[in-house]
Amino acid sequence: MPVALGLQVYRSSWVAERAVQSAKRGSRRWQLAIEANVSVPVSNSYVLAVRERGWLKRKGGA
Repeated sequence: MPVALGLQVYRSSWVAERAVQSAKRGSRRWQLAIEANVSVPVSNSYVLAVRERGWLKRKGGA
């Protein structure tokens, strides 16, 4: 998938840019809330890329 459309955030998870609604920090890692009340963990390996996208600054993010 083109990077402009989304990003891999975990070993087996790819998230579309338009699906990200919010982000929050759990006890150990970030979680992205996407459409349909689904939460996707963000691997420590991908936090920098997710932060650069601005997804961690969305409503609910720290």
